[in-house]
This record gives sequence, C-alpha cells and structure tokens, in this order.
Amino acid sequence: MAIWGFGYKYEAGTYDKSEEFISQGLVCSGWGKGNIYVFQQLKQIKIGDIVFLKTYDKKAYKLRIKAIGIVVSNDIQDYPDL
Repeated sequence: MAIWGFGYKYEAGTYDKSEEFISQGLVCSGWGKGNIYVFQQLKQIKIGDIVFLKTYDKKAYKLRIKAIGIVVSNDIQDYPDL
C-alpha cells in the first residue's frame, strides 16, 4: 500500500476543485496528458492505496489535508473540464 497526495487548487490557487473531486470520486494531477513523468506516477497507483487532497502554504509552512480516500479503480482518464 502506498500513500499519494494530490493538490486541489488550480490556476495558482484561484480555483478550488476539491468539491468536484470529492463528488465525482476522483483525483487529478492538473498537468496535461503530455507530461510523461506525471503519467508514469499515475500508473504506479494501485487499488487499495490511500490518496489525499492537500494544499501547502509555503509562507506559513502549513500542509492542509482536506480529504482522504482509498483507491477503488486505477483507470487513468482525461478530465479536460477539471
């Protein structure tokens, strides 16, 4: 079992996508399909792994965890609207 953290604020923190992720039961990387490094990491996620949604405040050195879940499917899909 592995633990994976995913950001939920996009466009330099302007858009909070956490409610969309939680309601749809998914996590996203926020990087485009062409980013091979991110795709290779996503392929390592297994059913039963733990994922969490997080933000990090660099100025205050604070990590905020908003949601935690368990992977039930490791299908990699493209969600262009997120």
